Amino acid sequence: MRTLFISILCIALIALAHDASAQHCTFTGKMQIKDGETLPYKLSLDISGANIKGVSITTQDGKELKARIKGVINKEKNVMVLAETGPIGKLSDSIEMCYFNSILKWKLKKGRYILSGAFVGKDRKNNPCSQGSVSLEAPESEGVALLPEQKTPVQKDSATDAKVVNVAEVTAGHDKRIEWQTSSCVLELWDGGLEDGDVVTILVNGKPLLTDHVLTAERKKFNLPVSEKLTTITIVAGEEGANPPNTAELQLTDGTEVHRLTAFNKKGRSASIVLVK
Repeated sequence: MRTLFISILCIALIALAHDASAQHCTFTGKMQIKDGETLPYKLSLDISGANIKGVSITTQDGKELKARIKGVINKEKNVMVLAETGPIGKLSDSIEMCYFNSILKWKLKKGRYILSGAFVGKDRKNNPCSQGSVSLEAPESEGVALLPEQKTPVQKDSATDAKVVNVAEVTAGHDKRIEWQTSSCVLELWDGGLEDGDVVTILVNGKPLLTDHVLTAERKKFNLPVSEKLTTITIVAGEEGANPPNTAELQLTDGTEVHRLTAFNKKGRSASIVLVK
């Protein structure tokens, strides 16, 4: 069975409708497969905040191939994380797909943005199928989408006397129970390491709070009522990003007490935090 190395780099999520607030940029260049094969391709990206979506176009064996892409970007560090989700359109059953994951960095040189980095490929069973390097370029005029946004001052939490009373890890088969004192929980969620495209879904007592969320360094914050004897917060691992396993940082604030936890799992598995009144 022949393997097509499709030149796309995107997060495996459901394609979303066009975001009118997104900034567009287009990169063109090549992908160098480790075995010596070189494939030309074009990467058309829409960047909105820390999120990326778009389309890639490549040609192999005389056939034009298009694919949807998803990713995340850190404009302060000049890094974007991309991974493959699948082709646009139907392909022959004889074609075995190789899905790419990559961390790419950019720099401005002589009026052009140079985007480059290494990639690894995995098949649908998560087995390695390829590796190599990516080299793309775009004119400086396309770089507006890569510039950091104007930051607003961060508001300090009114609970300045809060203190960390617990630091722990949770994973499938090793949940965490916490004796809870107040009637509410401030839940914060973020990627505490390299933004590599981890995706999570959060359930509270079995009901979705956040679905297919791509973790970034920016914290997502929720105020949850804690009125039942047991309140269960479940973290379901989606895509594992460029650096498995799927890892999420969480902070739960109970009045003046702070609980910090790291949830890590393989794709499809989950960990739970149980608040006990």
